[in-house]
Amino acid sequence: MSLGAGVFLTTVVVGAVSLFGSFHLMERPFLRDVICYICAVFFTFYMINDRQVSLVESCGASTF
Repeated sequence: MSLGAGVFLTTVVVGAVSLFGSFHLMERPFLRDVICYICAVFFTFYMINDRQVSLVESCGASTF
């Protein structure tokens, strides 16, 4: 799943569902996903700001 689709599902879809009905959110998987998305966004911004991609960054980017 791409980063944009995951963030969209985590924010917009969960928010819309919570507005129109009550549901039980599993806290651990939701928190895990949010933390992974935050790390992926920071890593992406770091690579963009660095303006060069090293071997370590390219191997790390393939895990997200």
